Amino acid sequence: MKRSIHVFGPMKIKENDYGTFKVKLSECSQGCFVTRDFILQSTQDDYEVICRIIECSGWPECCLPLSSVYDLVHLVQDWHLEYQNGPMVVIWGTEAATFCILSTLQKQVEFENVIDIYMFSKLYHMRRPGIWQSKDDYCFLFRAVEKGLLANIETVPPFNSPVTNGHVLPVKEDPVV
Repeated sequence: MKRSIHVFGPMKIKENDYGTFKVKLSECSQGCFVTRDFILQSTQDDYEVICRIIECSGWPECCLPLSSVYDLVHLVQDWHLEYQNGPMVVIWGTEAATFCILSTLQKQVEFENVIDIYMFSKLYHMRRPGIWQSKDDYCFLFRAVEKGLLANIETVPPFNSPVTNGHVLPVKEDPVV
């Protein structure tokens, strides 16, 4: 079921004048998401701010194979690093928490070389009860991490090791060749 976001802002790809500032909309469709850049330009000062809005109404359902779930996470993180002149807004429905936890788990692997899906899902659930309502929702997180994040990383020790207690997963830094 595809959901759509209500239309707001300028409708045309022309410059709209609002007195002290002008707004231009640039829109680009890429797979299961749409990127809209609102370019706000001051008419009084020589100043321009860009607000990037990313609408992902079909994510993660549109991601086949499952390993492609992280493609959007990587793309948004890359844009965030290179995009310093204004805010970036990512629009989802109930999948926002899934995106946030997958993004957080990726950062945890980068900085700590471990993955603790249980801890983060519990923290998110405590803040927003009912985010993930079924066992399948939680299993999706584990499968997405396994297929999308750990596909090229060798784990040491095994996931069910007494050292890891079943939920913290140390990873090697070198990818499997």
